Amino acid sequence: MSLTIGTKLGPYEIVAPIGAGGMGEVYKANDSRLNRAVAIKVLPSHLSSDEDLRKRFEREAKAISSLQHPNICTLFDVGSQDGIDFLVMEFLEGETLAARLGRGSLKLDEALTIAIEVADALDAAHRQGIVHRDLKPGNIILTKSGAKLMDFGLAKTAMGISAAAVGSVTPNTPTMSVASLASPNSPLTQKGSIVGTFQYIAPEVLQGTEADARSDIFSFGCVLYEMLAGKRPFEGKTQIKVMSAILEDEPSKVTEMRPLLSSRFDQVVGACLVKDPEQRLQCARDLKMQLEWLRSGVTEKTQNVGLGNRAMWAIAAALFLLAVVEGSLTMRKETPKIALEADIRPPAGFNFSISSDDGSGPVVLSRDGKYVAFIGMDVPGKSQIFVRSLSNSEAKPVPGTEAAEYPFWSHDGKSIGFFAGGMLKRVAVGGGPVLDICMAERPRGGTWLPDDTILFAPNITGGIFRVAANPSSSPTQVVGPAGEVTTNRWPMILPDGKHFIYLATNHSDPAPSATHGISYASLDGKENRFLMPAESNAAYANGSLLWVQSGTLMARKFDPGTGNLSGETQGVVEGVAFSNSTWRASFDANDDGVLVYQPGSVTNRSQLLMADRTGKVEKTILESIRVIDLRVSPDGRKVALLIGGQPFNIWVADLQEGTRVRTTFGLTTEGIAWSADSKQLYYSVRDGDKSQMMRKNLGGTGSDQVIMEASKPLHISDVSPDGKWIVFEQPNGSSTVSTSYIAPLTEKGAGTPRILINEPVGTHNGRFSPDSRWVLYQTTETGRYEIYATSVEKGGKQQITSAGGFYPRWSSDGKKIYYLSLERSVLEMQITQAVDHLIPGTPHMLFRTPALAGSSFFGSPWDSATDGKHFLLNGRGALDDNTRAVVVLDWTSRLKK
Repeated sequence: MSLTIGTKLGPYEIVAPIGAGGMGEVYKANDSRLNRAVAIKVLPSHLSSDEDLRKRFEREAKAISSLQHPNICTLFDVGSQDGIDFLVMEFLEGETLAARLGRGSLKLDEALTIAIEVADALDAAHRQGIVHRDLKPGNIILTKSGAKLMDFGLAKTAMGISAAAVGSVTPNTPTMSVASLASPNSPLTQKGSIVGTFQYIAPEVLQGTEADARSDIFSFGCVLYEMLAGKRPFEGKTQIKVMSAILEDEPSKVTEMRPLLSSRFDQVVGACLVKDPEQRLQCARDLKMQLEWLRSGVTEKTQNVGLGNRAMWAIAAALFLLAVVEGSLTMRKETPKIALEADIRPPAGFNFSISSDDGSGPVVLSRDGKYVAFIGMDVPGKSQIFVRSLSNSEAKPVPGTEAAEYPFWSHDGKSIGFFAGGMLKRVAVGGGPVLDICMAERPRGGTWLPDDTILFAPNITGGIFRVAANPSSSPTQVVGPAGEVTTNRWPMILPDGKHFIYLATNHSDPAPSATHGISYASLDGKENRFLMPAESNAAYANGSLLWVQSGTLMARKFDPGTGNLSGETQGVVEGVAFSNSTWRASFDANDDGVLVYQPGSVTNRSQLLMADRTGKVEKTILESIRVIDLRVSPDGRKVALLIGGQPFNIWVADLQEGTRVRTTFGLTTEGIAWSADSKQLYYSVRDGDKSQMMRKNLGGTGSDQVIMEASKPLHISDVSPDGKWIVFEQPNGSSTVSTSYIAPLTEKGAGTPRILINEPVGTHNGRFSPDSRWVLYQTTETGRYEIYATSVEKGGKQQITSAGGFYPRWSSDGKKIYYLSLERSVLEMQITQAVDHLIPGTPHMLFRTPALAGSSFFGSPWDSATDGKHFLLNGRGALDDNTRAVVVLDWTSRLKK
């Protein structure tokens, strides 16, 4: 029964009918409490007794209530009165995309803007496990503030398809609308009918498979096609013909209707409309990035220039004179020996992310020297892998590689290996699913072998392992730690496919020595010998071993079959970027005379920044320092910093004045925690295998107190606000897999510890709640970082985040937490404390951080003040030129014969 004007549902007074759809009737109403217009969706009274529809109505309410996004219609309230169930949502001024398309196709920039906003909304929904199920132009409202995606009433389990259903639904059967201009007087979807609207339904749903996020991608592809082409991709005079077209036909290309469009539009739309969901574009985030890339190509064609025009013409002329093979940058062996240089630039809006501790990767060459892969990072700090040909200026993003580190090419050049979220992964260069191969918690490089296995260093300490380049493979160790060597990293396979080189060094003293440098080993384990002192990774190309020494790329003749060096060491290029924190130089070369490097110096310096809740930097506290860990004092006046050097030591800085005072001296220091009154610091020191936990009175007299001793490293995470407990970690089998312990605290020291958290993959960064009842921590139990909670008294565990997160922090009242997303955004989440568990709310992003430095399993790149209004960020310094990479052709001509 329709509601009349003036009817009141609680504080809401009906003003006018808007429309009706498959799940209810929609009205404009006035909220008498806030004096604002709202949209009310009502489940009709004659259907209220239908249990299936009521459950769908409840699911809709729960689905929408968990979504907070600028491009998703907001749910304000849920109510029931006199047998009427209703939702109260924001009233949207505008028109549906369907109405707009009724007036003709859209301008390209308008279509891309709408598509990007809808893709972003879908991504937000999918990340919370919510599938829209009925994406179509009628469910997209165009408002002054942008596109709004609405109608999540079909967000969960689908109703089945039957022969009767096929006969009962027309191609244009709408479901429902909740905004101002929904189609009026639309019939309700009949019981047993297909959930969704025919011309936008994915093939697998028509065949009876439950819809998932990929089904939404297909529907999105239909909408995008219609916006670009001005017609639907699948049409027919009857519903049977429409179904047949969706299941069997391929639509005409978009460029056939709009010939001036780039063929890249066909590729993106086509990736959405693939019949098989396994081969379809897999996630809305990747789709959004592809669309943004397309938009940048439309509006900024001249900005994404790779080799500079002058350099390109110079090289073109030189290559013509030198008789280039097939128009690539590869020289014939008989050409004159002239070294040519040219810059390549990252895509518009991105910079290169040069090697450092966090989210990075230098430019790497494919084996044939025709392509490069690199990590591109935008201004907010979001990164992913890009690939570009050296023969043109266009760099293409590789979907699914967000927050990737250290990419490397497959031997055949068709795939890229990389690390992300604690995993070794692979992806086809041309696009496709990202495959998880095995765990790699803190990786330090990989190399792809001709037999389709991968040699890689999974952790900052330990050995080098070999694994089949297949999903869920089990690695085997090839090289292990020996003697003074604590880390083996940056392996590179040699041309015979049987030997490799790698860097072996010591964390406490990484200077080149008789045991710290490049080693040469065989895959079968029969040969492993020290080759030469070095402080950086090495590469082999054109009969030479290459490495960086004091910023200069060096070369020396090398026989990869025997591992013998000969001749003198010669300089090739000066000013190559080098990371003191990872001992990785930013260069690569191949056997055809192509060298690529990134100019700069060390990247281990950082800036200590204070930002507000929007991410605006309010002040720079300190500059040109190497911060490994930081903790803001509970009173918000000071910050304790673990500052790099040999050894690491703690400094305390005044957040107002920016002055700092050194508080520890001598032995390597690890871990920082404050007492609740901000008058004491807790830390640990290590001397070889021996470790001590210390307590220091700031501003007082007397020596620091030893409160615990152990035969293996101790890393302090936190001290409880009531002063009764201390949480710390100890390694369990490797430096990155640790067990968390809790011990009672007294004036005399720490008592007998007990295990608080013990996960096979390790636990890190424990933080006490303000009432000292709970500890938040991070672990990769699910295959990526997530935040969990455990009870101090009862133990157990509870997962708090579900879309990734680490480095958790509590607000002072214990009602919120702050943490970093995997993309290094700062998120805020409401937390409700029940008797025996925590109730996490819906997280929302405060801001994206700049590129952060110094993060690790045990150190933190950020901290929050307890008021939740200020955040301290360890920003990566800009000592390297991350705006360009340099390609050198025929670099061997610079060597003496």
